[in-house]
This record gives sequence, C-alpha cells and structure tokens, in this order.
Amino acid sequence: MFFFSKFSRRGVSPLIATVLLIAFSIALGAIVMSWGRTFVTDQTKLVSEQSDKEMACSSNVAIDWVVISSDFQIFHNTSGIRFIIENIGREDITGIKVRAVTSDQQVYNFDDVSSLPTGNAKNYNFDIDEVVTGFSYVSVSPKISIAGQGDYVLCSNYELKIDEIDQRN
Repeated sequence: MFFFSKFSRRGVSPLIATVLLIAFSIALGAIVMSWGRTFVTDQTKLVSEQSDKEMACSSNVAIDWVVISSDFQIFHNTSGIRFIIENIGREDITGIKVRAVTSDQQVYNFDDVSSLPTGNAKNYNFDIDEVVTGFSYVSVSPKISIAGQGDYVLCSNYELKIDEIDQRN
C-alpha cells in the first residue's frame, strides 16, 4: 500500500512536461510544414500548366470560317453540318470541338482529332442520325498539343461562333 500511494501522488516534473510540449509542438509544426510545401508545389504546378495553356492558345491559335464570294462556307441539311475552316494562327491544330444548337434547343457535340496545319483549310462533315430542321448557332473551338500536357488542350477561350447558317440539300 505504501508503494502504490507513493507513486500515485507524484506527477510529471515541470522540466519533463516542458520538453514533451516542445517536442509535440515541433512534430506538429513539421507535419504542417510538410503539408504546406506539398500544397504550394501542387498549386504552383497547376497554375504553371494553366498559364502555358492560355499563353499557347492566346498567342498562337487562330481559326476562321472560309469565305468564298462573300459567303461563309458553313451549311446544314437534314442529316448534318458541313463547314470549312482555316488555320490562320502560328500553331498546328490537333483537332476541334464543335457545338451545334438546333432551333428547338437540342445540343450536339462533336469532336474531331484530325490535324489542321498552319495556313491550311479543311472541310468538316458531321452527320446526325436524326432529322434536324435548323440550327441556331454552331461554335468551333480548336485543340492544340502542348508538351507535357497530355494528348491535347482545348482552347475554349478562342471559340469561333456563327449563327448565319445556310440550308442546303
């Protein structure tokens, strides 16, 4: 009984308590610093990739509808859309994303992954499996390849849009 009561009244000495608190604070600080370093590195990488994409898209990419005899070369019929665009930028385009909205607000999205070199024009044909009576607008966004960023990057800030679409058979 004397042995138990002697140890039950004793506490941790102030020196040991201070050392334990300092060690706990240093360990917690190391964990927070490690997480912070990882977070900052990841955010820096993300911002750098986004910046590279925006720089490449804004300074090197430009497409336009081909105009022949003052007519835009974009047409639709009951089975799809046909148009010609030209790459007037300094970067080869690796594909396009097309968004077509019908007059009754149906949305059709098309992807094309064929290349369009600088200075060239290309005829695109996108067929639709159902009968479409008319389109409100068609928009085209180019895709480019950027080293280290995967297959392609969509330049959504450079969207070519038209709402005057001729109907042909």
